[in-house]
Amino acid sequence: MPADPQQKLAYLTNLRTIQEWIVTPQLKSVAGVNEINSFGGYFKQYQVIVAPEKLLKYAITVDDVYSAIGSNNENVGGNLLERGTDQYIVRGVGLIKDVSDIENIVLKSAGGTPTYIRDVAQVKVGEAVRMGAAMKDGKDECVGGIVMMLRGENSRDVVRRVAKKVKEMNENNVLPEGIKLVPYYDRSDIVKASVGTVNKALIEGSILVLIVLYLLLNSFRGSFVVLIALPLSLLATFIVMKLVGITANLMSLGGLAISIGMIIDTTIIQVENVQRHLSEEGGKHPGLMTVLKAVMEVRKPSIFGELIIALTFIPILSLEGHEGKMFGPLAITVTIALLASLFLSIFVIPVLCILFLKPHPEKESFLMKHASRLYLPLLDYAMNTKRVVLSVAGLLLVVSLFLLTRLGTEFIPIMDEGSFDMDVSMLPGVSLAKALEVNQMAAAKLKQFPELDTVVGRTGQTGVALDTRGADKTGYVGIFKPRTNGNGIYPKKS
Repeated sequence: MPADPQQKLAYLTNLRTIQEWIVTPQLKSVAGVNEINSFGGYFKQYQVIVAPEKLLKYAITVDDVYSAIGSNNENVGGNLLERGTDQYIVRGVGLIKDVSDIENIVLKSAGGTPTYIRDVAQVKVGEAVRMGAAMKDGKDECVGGIVMMLRGENSRDVVRRVAKKVKEMNENNVLPEGIKLVPYYDRSDIVKASVGTVNKALIEGSILVLIVLYLLLNSFRGSFVVLIALPLSLLATFIVMKLVGITANLMSLGGLAISIGMIIDTTIIQVENVQRHLSEEGGKHPGLMTVLKAVMEVRKPSIFGELIIALTFIPILSLEGHEGKMFGPLAITVTIALLASLFLSIFVIPVLCILFLKPHPEKESFLMKHASRLYLPLLDYAMNTKRVVLSVAGLLLVVSLFLLTRLGTEFIPIMDEGSFDMDVSMLPGVSLAKALEVNQMAAAKLKQFPELDTVVGRTGQTGVALDTRGADKTGYVGIFKPRTNGNGIYPKKS
């Protein structure tokens, strides 16, 4: 960045011109990209500063100057000229290229003497009055852009195509020498990290379910049947999600993480009942009839239980706006998962029970034995002192309702995925120069945190008006460095 103010102005203007006329058209050609929201720098202008006294002298109005520039800055189509087997397109190219072209535009002619724009005005290259600016790391101003994708596109695919295009532009020297496109925020990173977080929850939940099932059922075969049912249910859910057009995003995968226990609930009931029937009959009847009898015995009440759980998510589907877009996939995914598990429990789980479960004496797990020793005395005490138990339960209910008013609320869970977003607001009416000065100090404070790698601040509005943002508002996007400490987690106090 040049130190001289005039050179700095020209440098930022040149960068913004490159952004608008080279980078933006190239990136907008990528499939799935809707718009490029550029920010920072100065808009280049060809300014015609008329002199009122000269307009009076030559009897010319401002409208005459405006109309002359417009009519002398266009291309005109001609016709086709055929010569032998070839044809040529005839057209007139009249676009203005530089200051001298504007100065030599004729306004009028009197007695064969033309009056040019240079006779009544000064023509120069200048900058538009800007309402915003951008700054990197609180040091120097910069020019950047945000790629906005088409509605309904897959963000990971679009980001991948944009990254490929940026790499091609840098490698093929599309930009002037010494200028490169440097991405500072990649949406695919947070998508991968968020999906990884949810996948981790799914894996941990599956392992925990297997351990708990074995401890409670005391049957490895029964636990194995339930374990098979879990990935089959998830597979069926993903197939239906693909058919209905729901992507595996943060909220939909979060719905799967929530529904892990509900997915295998019916399977556990069926497996436990089948195992009991097989143990009681000891192979006296065919295995198929025994399994079907056991499944039908618990099928009806479990169906109603699953349908009631699915109905509880219907109110979420009535949400509108941002809430509906975010939580709609979660509710739909949970419902699909429940219905998929219901389908499997009717047609697949009985077959798995026939294949894997064998008649053997039923043995109560040691965990259930110890739990029964503690539970039965407590149950007897509760039945004998009903008033005391109900009074304590009612008191706890009142206390919980009081604590409910003190709890905070959040729209979505807190994510720790390696970046942050922050807004700074000042008093309305502050000048852009003062806003940049203040936010330069704020960015310098942020850079004191060793975890931060890059901080880009956008003050005011310099591109597509996505929201109402004056010079009094600055939005920061910060990127953390790769986590290299022992536990891979930055201290929350930072």
